[in-house]
Amino acid sequence: MAATAGDNAQASPKRPVTPPVPVQQDDEPLLAFLKRLQLYSETTAAELSKWEEEEAARQQEIQRQLAEAEAARQQAAAEAAAAAWLQQQQVEASQHQARYQATMDLARDEATYCRLLRRQHFHETEEREEPTEEESNKEGIAVLMENLLYTCTWQQRELLAIRQVFICHETTFKAMDKKITTLQAENSIVHAANNQQQTLNSQQQTLNHQLQADVSMGLAQLSAAAPTGSAVVDCSPALAAQAKQLEQRINHTVASLGDISKFAGATTVSNQLQTLSDRIEQRSAAATKEWKMPNFKIEKFDDYHKTEPLQWWMAFNAEADVHHTPAHQWLDALYLQLIGGAQAFMTWSSRWNAPSSTSTRRLRGRNSRRNGRPGSWSTMTNGMP
Repeated sequence: MAATAGDNAQASPKRPVTPPVPVQQDDEPLLAFLKRLQLYSETTAAELSKWEEEEAARQQEIQRQLAEAEAARQQAAAEAAAAAWLQQQQVEASQHQARYQATMDLARDEATYCRLLRRQHFHETEEREEPTEEESNKEGIAVLMENLLYTCTWQQRELLAIRQVFICHETTFKAMDKKITTLQAENSIVHAANNQQQTLNSQQQTLNHQLQADVSMGLAQLSAAAPTGSAVVDCSPALAAQAKQLEQRINHTVASLGDISKFAGATTVSNQLQTLSDRIEQRSAAATKEWKMPNFKIEKFDDYHKTEPLQWWMAFNAEADVHHTPAHQWLDALYLQLIGGAQAFMTWSSRWNAPSSTSTRRLRGRNSRRNGRPGSWSTMTNGMP
């Protein structure tokens, strides 16, 4: 459409050239010349009017084509934006579905592990009232793991409450930052006006001194030329030139003083400075905002199938401690932290059954030295299904 409009603009004819105005011949009657002149005027006006109508129609067509091209471009942009938004919604929906499924799986696993851990508690019977040392150790480990699960749940509720507090404080700090920036800009403007006023005052004083010097010099010259009439007659051209120059200087000084008087007085600037100083002092006690390092890339931690969940959880916590988390990623960070902690806990607990685990061998060695006999995880978990 744009190319078509450009071709039409280039193909539009030029303005018709007006033929030369007819001139009355020597032997031509005046009436015939006037008729020929009238015909010339009517013909020229008709051609010019026709060209203007055609040019107006061409311009309207060009504008219509440009409007259609702009409408098509806007429609294409709107369709592209709608497609991008729909794709984003689909991606977010799939992510939410995956996270929901992972959350449900973790909730089921958590409930299963809680039931298993509760079975490790010692229950008194008629035959035994006190647990053995092995049963006490198993019950202690079960209580420790249950407390860890309860702590993760409690931290989730606390983090959600802290999030609301952070949002409120961030809004307050942003408003205060805007006010401080506005006050600083106003203060700089007032300082510039004060400096300009001081410069104008110094110029005014300089002009006053110059005016006084010129007037004194002119009066001295007039008083020196007054005693002798011949001197006045001889020096009258010079005195007239000096008087004219003095008058021009006085007029220039008066005009300058008139321009300077338009500026505000020093008291107004002082009042403005005092007002701005008071407003800045009222906000001097505001709490400073602590900033963390920027660019916390949460995307690299968004992994549902972790090879080492415990290392992932420790790396995530270290990254979150030293970087700033944007407001729109708080819920994602909270979700990943809680889910990662639960996965790390379940991975750690499942490795108790792995005989090749170094941590398991060390724990078994400590239990063996403590109990005086070799211990095994299978003997410690006989009561577990």
